[in-house]
Amino acid sequence: MRNSSRMVKSLDAEALHFFSLISCFNGHFSIDWLVGILRGKASEILLLLEDGVRKRWLAKKDGGIFYFKNLKIREELENKASPPEKEQAHRKIVEYLIEEVPDNHEKILLLSCHLQKIKCNGEFCKLLLDAGDIYLKSFRTEEALKCYSKILDELSCVED
Repeated sequence: MRNSSRMVKSLDAEALHFFSLISCFNGHFSIDWLVGILRGKASEILLLLEDGVRKRWLAKKDGGIFYFKNLKIREELENKASPPEKEQAHRKIVEYLIEEVPDNHEKILLLSCHLQKIKCNGEFCKLLLDAGDIYLKSFRTEEALKCYSKILDELSCVED
């Protein structure tokens, strides 16, 4: 793993920013999503993703879907970003997914992971409530409780 840590430290600023952003995804992500979120050129994003695959940090599924194969590297990259940068990344992901991904249970559950990392308004709390209900119906009580707790935390911060 020391070799992997050295590889992270050797990244240039652009690559470090890119990999730190995608480390915010807890699971799979699409090249289409990254193009929409980053507003970058698909060819440049693809080069960075292929570099991640070559380094064995990422793995590729069919249809332009990627995921972190090396979870220690994902965590290290996520820790490279400051808290405001992480919140901004999660917010960009949420905004993109709300606009571009078809409405279904999978979308709501995908959003819930990111919503738990940002300050939530009423609309976002409603999505967390929906996610909590979906988790509860599928007997995933720990995930449901995380959603409900986040809502309560947000509501306790609302001023009268």
